[in-house]
Amino acid sequence: MIVEENNSDSVVLKIQNLTKIVGGTHQVALSDVTLEVRSGRVLGLVGDNQISRATLFRLILGLQSPDSGSLKIFHQDYSEDMNNVTSRIGFVPENIELTKNINSIEYLRLVSQLSGVRKQVAVAQIAKFSEILHFGDHLGTSIRKLKRSEARCLALIGALVHDPELLLLEEPAKDFNLGMRKVVRRLIRDLSDEGKAIIIASDDLPFLEQVTGDLAIFADGHIAFQGSVMSIKGAKDIPTVSVSFAGSVDRLESELRVHVNRGILSYRFVVDTCHIYFDPEMFLSERLRLLLDIIENSEVTLLDLRPSTVDLEDAVDGVVNNFRETRVSKLLGLRQPESHKSLDYSQIDGN
Repeated sequence: MIVEENNSDSVVLKIQNLTKIVGGTHQVALSDVTLEVRSGRVLGLVGDNQISRATLFRLILGLQSPDSGSLKIFHQDYSEDMNNVTSRIGFVPENIELTKNINSIEYLRLVSQLSGVRKQVAVAQIAKFSEILHFGDHLGTSIRKLKRSEARCLALIGALVHDPELLLLEEPAKDFNLGMRKVVRRLIRDLSDEGKAIIIASDDLPFLEQVTGDLAIFADGHIAFQGSVMSIKGAKDIPTVSVSFAGSVDRLESELRVHVNRGILSYRFVVDTCHIYFDPEMFLSERLRLLLDIIENSEVTLLDLRPSTVDLEDAVDGVVNNFRETRVSKLLGLRQPESHKSLDYSQIDGN
């Protein structure tokens, strides 16, 4: 696992060697997970499946107990009374299901009472976040009649009304248009500036890249990486070239496949452009000669050639793939990959 140190701010959540097997399916959702979240930071959870992230949230909320390892929230061990801990947490699930026959303001008042918030404070909080999220016109609307985006706003206000210190969000930008995505991004940044710790589980990498400072990447139930977004994108200087072309995609791809792991780490097609990731140990002249040979052999017409950077999606895929390959090598007792290939982008060919 790649870990980047962060010594600023206080620890809100500290998980060590946590393992959880999901009942019924007996699937290992979390395996020997070590994770740390600090106040004032926004952590994004990404990876190869949603089960690991959802299980982690359920453990934090006290809805499940770990099979092994330790979980401390606000320096309090999981085995102790969790009621005092969960009252300091706000949670918004991915799927919002509101079926009661009450209007939005009645729902928020009920949430406030259950959270132990004084009436005067609750009114101020509801007014504040309703204005921020442009929800004021819907406070009198029955929650059954709310659109999905409006229901998500309501759930977000309900999660914030008791001023939580730790906020758990699943797909917070789901169902929102471009304007509301900006509003939610600004709200998350403001809450972080106030010192709140925020964990976002999402597959929306463009949104995460705009709001998170840190990422934790899951791979087969393990944490393959925890560190800053910038470090994951720049963890290795991968020479990358974008090639715009005219001609047969199949012919070009067939030629590229021949050279995967023989100078080319991976490639990815986007319409009529191909992003090619070269072995960083190759000289510039070697990369250029190889590229020209590939273009000539595939009989495509080169329209444009320019250097490009590794995007977050490719970086995450690279970490997951490299973690799996390294883990398989360890299990089989094979020689480990060379250090200069710590981010292996082999076999990335999705559009």
